[in-house]
Amino acid sequence: MIADQLQDGDPSLDATARELTMSPRTLQRRLQAIGTSWRQEAESVRRENAMRLIRDTALPVQSVAARLGYTDARALRRALRRWTGHSAAEFRHRLLDPGQTCA
Repeated sequence: MIADQLQDGDPSLDATARELTMSPRTLQRRLQAIGTSWRQEAESVRRENAMRLIRDTALPVQSVAARLGYTDARALRRALRRWTGHSAAEFRHRLLDPGQTCA
């Protein structure tokens, strides 16, 4: 559901809870019971989609950020560095030539 919502913009706890016919608080409690949170789940889906788009397309970071509901490319760049330890360009370079180290 989060992935579907990302296609339409920013994923929403309220919208997801409605689709699951429960209150947002109930959804939060159920996620907490399995050791996660709404924020962690939304971040995980964004991370997977970002990695796929950077790996499989030549889209500029600005376009990837817009597709994933980030307010601007800087937010995605910070997230990429947090997830991978590399910039988008370094990450793409490593994917194209995994034997190379980035300077």
